[in-house]
Amino acid sequence: MQRVRFSSQKAPVHKLGDSQMTLSPKFRVAVIQSSLLNPSLEFELSLQGEPLIPGLPDDVALNCLLRLPVENHGACRVVCKRWHLLLGNKERFFTRRKELGFKDPWLFVFAFHKCTGKIQWQVLDLTHFSWHTIPAMPCKDKVCPHGFRCVSIPREGSLFVCGGMVSDVDCPLDLVLKYEIHKNRWTVMNKMNTARSFFASEVINGMIYVAGGNSGDLFELDSAEVLDPEKGNWHSIASMGTNMASYDSAVLNGKLLVTEGWLWPFFVSPRGQVYDPRTNNWESMAVGLREGWTGS
Repeated sequence: MQRVRFSSQKAPVHKLGDSQMTLSPKFRVAVIQSSLLNPSLEFELSLQGEPLIPGLPDDVALNCLLRLPVENHGACRVVCKRWHLLLGNKERFFTRRKELGFKDPWLFVFAFHKCTGKIQWQVLDLTHFSWHTIPAMPCKDKVCPHGFRCVSIPREGSLFVCGGMVSDVDCPLDLVLKYEIHKNRWTVMNKMNTARSFFASEVINGMIYVAGGNSGDLFELDSAEVLDPEKGNWHSIASMGTNMASYDSAVLNGKLLVTEGWLWPFFVSPRGQVYDPRTNNWESMAVGLREGWTGS
């Protein structure tokens, strides 16, 4: 939709028959691009002729339609061709929401079938309290669901799945997958430097840290690395100082806390390490803090 602004400007009045005669006042048309519709989307939507919602300007109607919960897209896109054009493409839909400053508070739930091991992501829309699914991850079929580690960067609307393990051969993976809400698709990112499963993973200041875990020969690792999501590059950081697979991790005061997290009650004191990215240094976790974790 385009808005039109009219402005008047006085022009000289000439005698009838004068070859220089003009109208007074003279109207000029200035085209103002709507802030809600970009040229390509506006052109596509205007091809159908009918308004998005009868009685409303298209920019107002678009603002309304962009608030529809995902679970209703299937039913709503059969209303008309213009709705199908907008709601039939989730990448276009969520890109427009992002441009207009809409927020998408989603809770991602990693679900899998106990017998087949089939993995599926379930998403709870916390605005509409409705559930929907997202496309399947582009990874190997027979993987151990517990071996992955998942982190999110909410301000970017992205979810990262790292590592994992092939269940048949107990082989750890170095894969990294990224799901973007606004594109509704997965992207295969650069691999981790070291394949690992059952490791610690957290986000600190927009950087993704992974540490420890099980290696290809099923021995525990002491290595750690960090991913810059914008550049897509991994680089190694200081070693943990102890070989350890992790079942729990957290971020506190800008530091990464990693623990084995054995099942309660603790027959032996679980090990724990604390990493400070400002100094690139690990230190042993206080004994009292280690016993406070219950594990998985």
